[in-house]
Amino acid sequence: MPKNIHFKNKEKIMKRESKLLLIFNILSIATIYSKATTVEKIPFKLYEQEKRVCIHRSPDKIKKEDNSLCLEYRLEVPEIESLKLTNKLKKRIKQSLKPYLKEFEDKCNQKDELKEFKNNFDINGTWYEHIRLVPFTYTDSTYTLLENRVSYRGGAHINDKVLLHTYDKKNNNELELKDIFNKLEIKQLKKIAEEKYRKEKKLKLKDSMKKAGWLKDNFQLTENFCLTSKGMLFHYNPYEIKPYAEGHTEIFLTNQELAPIIKDNPYFSSKKPFFQSDVGDDLTIYAYTIDTDTIELKVLNTSKKLKTYKNWLSLSFPNLELKKSSVQLLKSDFKRFHVYEKGRKIFNRELKKNIKAKYPLLEAEGEATKKENKKVLDFKMNIPRDTKNILLYLRATYKDKNETITSPNNNKNIGQQGYANYKISIPVEK
Repeated sequence: MPKNIHFKNKEKIMKRESKLLLIFNILSIATIYSKATTVEKIPFKLYEQEKRVCIHRSPDKIKKEDNSLCLEYRLEVPEIESLKLTNKLKKRIKQSLKPYLKEFEDKCNQKDELKEFKNNFDINGTWYEHIRLVPFTYTDSTYTLLENRVSYRGGAHINDKVLLHTYDKKNNNELELKDIFNKLEIKQLKKIAEEKYRKEKKLKLKDSMKKAGWLKDNFQLTENFCLTSKGMLFHYNPYEIKPYAEGHTEIFLTNQELAPIIKDNPYFSSKKPFFQSDVGDDLTIYAYTIDTDTIELKVLNTSKKLKTYKNWLSLSFPNLELKKSSVQLLKSDFKRFHVYEKGRKIFNRELKKNIKAKYPLLEAEGEATKKENKKVLDFKMNIPRDTKNILLYLRATYKDKNETITSPNNNKNIGQQGYANYKISIPVEK
């Protein structure tokens, strides 16, 4: 290495590139993730720490930057209280961030690396390592933190990595593939991933992976992965399988593609229903606490009557003050969806006239499906932060020219519309 290496102007350019890479990497992966899942991105604020450590050539020139070699460390982590998540999950994430905070402190207290270079080479300027950690994905059983490391230690270009750290929500252990799949399943997983990648790149089975820019002939499965509500995302960094110029590589496998190996797998099994009516599989509810003031309810209506009868789902909330703006429809197989605030006109069967609603009512209305015997209503709603339980009156109604059938079909829990209801209490996780 030649002596008297100065890269002051190059340093400024590299630092600008570093900031752009931090933003670009997270945005590019977020774009891939948005196609792979229906879960909305959780907003957060970043807390930044920065420290600069310098070694100078000699004491009499200590103030001259041209005679100094510096290392700049920067760590950005989410402010825990800014995360709109349950308190339990916040604690888990806070625990996962501790090693990175310790690493930052340790690096800021070490000058050995700089001394070694300063003793052997006359290098001046600033090297740096910037680390950003952000919450990335959430499932019923896991959460993932995305770590983006951008560094420069001299040379032709910046080095950047995106690392996906996936944790088990129960014990907060970071997961490897062997924790999720057995050996045989990992072999099948590799085969599924390779088939998907070759299909996307139009590679035949006999073609070398080098044809797609890989450094080696054979397909490799990375441990850099995360789980989403719709499947599995694998991320390959520069130099891992391809030259730096080829950039980052991602492979996303849907749950449907993973079906042969995820049956009965607890990390992929959907959440157990919170409520099921006692009339066959008529009404099933899945309840998800998204954060301290948001809950998602998914209602599955399964009945042969859906094929030939007009149908309604009615959900009333006696202990909530819902506004129309606080309810967001995520998915509906029904033709219409209405939000009736307290005080709005609703029909009462017993009085056979419209009355003012005593409490909020959500109603989905659909036509006969002719073929399908299943419909889904999925929505989320904002609730007061101090809400511990949500009281729900639930009812399904089927109607044709000759009759009207309701579920439940009894005289219990008569609601504000004069019909019997299933009375359900849903606890809100904090």
